[in-house]
Amino acid sequence: MGFIADIIKWIKGKFGIDVEEKNSQEYETDFDETTKISLTSILSERVSMLTLLDSSVSIAGDNKRAKYMNEISNKLWFSILPKIANVCLGTGDCVVKCNTDGKRIGFDIIENNNFRIVESMGDFVYSMLIMCDEMKTNRSVFQRWEYHKLNEVDGISYETITQVCFKDGKSVPIESIPGWNNINEYTQIPNVDRLLLGRFKSPKLNRDNYNSTTGVPITYGADEVVEEAKTAWRRYNKEMEDKETMIFAGKRLFENRKVTYTNASGTKITEDVSVLPKGKERIIHSIKGEKNIGDGGLIDIFSPDIREVALDSAIERNLKMLEMSCGLSEGLLSKSSMTYTNTDEIKKSLQATYSFITMFRKVLEQGVNDILYAIDKISNYNETTPIGNWVANYDWSDSYVESMTERYNQLLQANAINTVDDAELRAWVMDEDVPIAQKHLDEMKTVVQEV
Repeated sequence: MGFIADIIKWIKGKFGIDVEEKNSQEYETDFDETTKISLTSILSERVSMLTLLDSSVSIAGDNKRAKYMNEISNKLWFSILPKIANVCLGTGDCVVKCNTDGKRIGFDIIENNNFRIVESMGDFVYSMLIMCDEMKTNRSVFQRWEYHKLNEVDGISYETITQVCFKDGKSVPIESIPGWNNINEYTQIPNVDRLLLGRFKSPKLNRDNYNSTTGVPITYGADEVVEEAKTAWRRYNKEMEDKETMIFAGKRLFENRKVTYTNASGTKITEDVSVLPKGKERIIHSIKGEKNIGDGGLIDIFSPDIREVALDSAIERNLKMLEMSCGLSEGLLSKSSMTYTNTDEIKKSLQATYSFITMFRKVLEQGVNDILYAIDKISNYNETTPIGNWVANYDWSDSYVESMTERYNQLLQANAINTVDDAELRAWVMDEDVPIAQKHLDEMKTVVQEV
């Protein structure tokens, strides 16, 4: 993201807009660290996995569009959404942009530092800048930005997408860049009531700016704790390495032998080296009362005690402090010290994590709804399938805090008082969609009536 300041300045002037300047230090975490341990990445992945655990989305509708949307939603949910959730928590915010070649749909995840919100009211975004692509050559850096804006004229709303390209931070025509010259510089999409993007903003509070339009990472404000946890982990490994057992052997145990090898220039060289005998030649006589090397003996061993308990305790203490700083229950990164006797105690111990997950699910659900809306509009434009009505249904699982037996008993009790119908009960037991479960029940009733 070089030349970002120059690019934002140029875009402000071209479109006459005001863009929120992000403080790069404000959103900096170890999430993108790939050569060293990344606690932000680990924590984001853990929370994402628990949020999506045993959950699903299904599209209800009896038409070709609903069937098509169900296929796309399954791909989105199981292949793309885990990545989206991880990036959202790790960077604090992300946008998902739908791409199409006229037949197929693809998804690009745009992380926090690669987009800017221009106009918004609360969480509703009217216009946004997105850095969509970047190419680097030996001499230059090329970047392609898109300016998405929601407009309304005479009661008809539409989205405009304007392409803006840069070479080393300076504006250049899009047609001058190979690979991008086939992209329309200006696109208008009518009859939309929102930008055709999916927005995923982390539920973590930005304590520096409560009204900030962009989110912050899950470890925001916990930089010191993250570093202390890493330091404790490095200290543990350093002591393990420094206090590794070493054996000192007296010279009388070694033999002098001639070793021949070929050096880099191809010359054979023969040297005298000291080696320990191997195999049957390795016979060592044990002498009662033999002294250590320092006292004239043959063998001495350096194997000091390791402060494993103290060092491990320091790691655990810092991990628990990190969990608490992020508003989560203990046990996600640390070893849980809780003991449970019933389900209620489990729920209480996991209350902080479950509360965070519940808020995060609302974020994911809204973002997925927006992506599905975008896919529906793109399908209209591409005429992929005939237009048809459909409804997205979300099945969020509580298996993180509930046992299978407890959930089944709850459904049975709800079914007995007619708050859950037979199709919903069968769908849960047989792991089916509700429409399929209802179809099976209807078939079973028909068979019974015939008998």
